[in-house]
Amino acid sequence: MDYTTTIYENLLKELLQHKYTFIRFDDYLSSFDSNYGYRAIILRHDVDLLPQNALTMALLEYDLGIRGTYYFRIKPQSFHIAVIEMIAELGHEVGYHYEDVSLVIGDRSQVMGDRWQVEVGGRRSEVRGQKSEVRSQEFNGNVEETIPETRNKEPETSTQHPRLRQNAGFGGQAAPDLIDLAMESFVKNLEKMRKIVNVKTICMHGSPLSKYDNRLLWTKYDYRDYGIIGEPYFNVDFSEVAYYTDTGRRWDGEAVSVRDKVTPVQRSPGVVGGDRLQVIGDRSRRSINKPDTTPSHLSPNTSHLFPKYRTTHEMIRAIEESRFPQKVMLTVHPQRWHDRAMPWVKELVWQRCKNVVKRVVVVVR
Repeated sequence: MDYTTTIYENLLKELLQHKYTFIRFDDYLSSFDSNYGYRAIILRHDVDLLPQNALTMALLEYDLGIRGTYYFRIKPQSFHIAVIEMIAELGHEVGYHYEDVSLVIGDRSQVMGDRWQVEVGGRRSEVRGQKSEVRSQEFNGNVEETIPETRNKEPETSTQHPRLRQNAGFGGQAAPDLIDLAMESFVKNLEKMRKIVNVKTICMHGSPLSKYDNRLLWTKYDYRDYGIIGEPYFNVDFSEVAYYTDTGRRWDGEAVSVRDKVTPVQRSPGVVGGDRLQVIGDRSRRSINKPDTTPSHLSPNTSHLFPKYRTTHEMIRAIEESRFPQKVMLTVHPQRWHDRAMPWVKELVWQRCKNVVKRVVVVVR
């Protein structure tokens, strides 16, 4: 049997036995030297559902001397204050699993053909002026004091990534007002998270049934202006770091993954600081009748660069035989892993049903 807590523990122990170092994502960004650590695992957990499962994993990892990163959604099925606090106290990083574009679409907009009609009542966005006093400030437990009053101020010039401005890879052209409203939602929810823990990194939630990608926020805004030091899909060069995720309840689930895919990263010259990131998105409204707009020097994803594994057992064997990549981001969804029979069977059946739907979505898009 796969996807049990016991199998997960065996995977971690095998990695430790073969001298892999486990790293929180914020530590990878702030202090990890690419020449340090012959073997390294950036351990990431996307807590979409069942926060209690996340706590079980966090305790297991703590007992093994492992620290990782846990991303929590703001929705009730994920956002559990006591669990978040306990996981942070165990030494794990906690970040925001943002889905604010999807939230705004669900709450405030309606579909009309291929366009989103968003009613904003003539409001100017209140978020973009919130940048100056937030950037680079240390979390002090009271986020509201770090964000200046900006009501009725004119927005600043857009700081969107040049690559994203040119590429429709994040779901086409969304209405600017929709992105502004989503950013207001992001700031509000980030504040809510920061009242509990020091959030330094974020990670998008895939929202596979949504027409638009939640990373559309960063076509107009820069998360670094809000005290965020990184986002996995933007700040890891996946041509050097292998990426394995249990999306679809399999480690080679690209065919049933709508957005949990990675791309190479390019750095823009001529940007202040020289480190603004550019990426190619997971989708650019291509069809067999339209040319592929992905630049020829970048692959649409990097899965072909590293070996693939279907099951956790295959992954463990590769580690035993020293065939596992040296540097890896390992993404785990805690709700998939159960030791009790009924939850395990329920997750198996439900995921198989979702995979059918997601495979259709991937083909259509």
